[in-house]
Amino acid sequence: MKRRSIILLVLVGVVMTIGAIVLVTYSCETGWFSAAVYRYTGSGKWLYSALYHGMQNGDTVEEVERLLGPGKEGDSRVRNAVKKLTQRYLNPDGYEESDVILGFRLGGGQLYLQFRNGLLINFDPEEFRKYEEPQIVGQ
Repeated sequence: MKRRSIILLVLVGVVMTIGAIVLVTYSCETGWFSAAVYRYTGSGKWLYSALYHGMQNGDTVEEVERLLGPGKEGDSRVRNAVKKLTQRYLNPDGYEESDVILGFRLGGGQLYLQFRNGLLINFDPEEFRKYEEPQIVGQ
């Protein structure tokens, strides 16, 4: 092989490696990698990482479900619990009867997110900075 061809192949390899590093870094920082692992494993650690890196108040139901997979709508017991929690902790958006509460699997239970008019509310990514084993409440 000519020297010029070898140099070109090395250069292409370096560019492809840099591109792969940028893609992986982007995936990790935006929550997409964590979300993909969560959807496959159901791991709470990866769910928390996806919530912390990939979501914010105002995200649409579609954006959240694209990231985490389909959510399961909470029943009346869940809705009552969310209503009490928002009142107790004075969440900024409170609770309205028209709110949609979607659950995403977490260990043996669900982690619930609150939506109003199709947008995520009462969500603080900082709450998901560090994963701790969930405490099952109400069983």
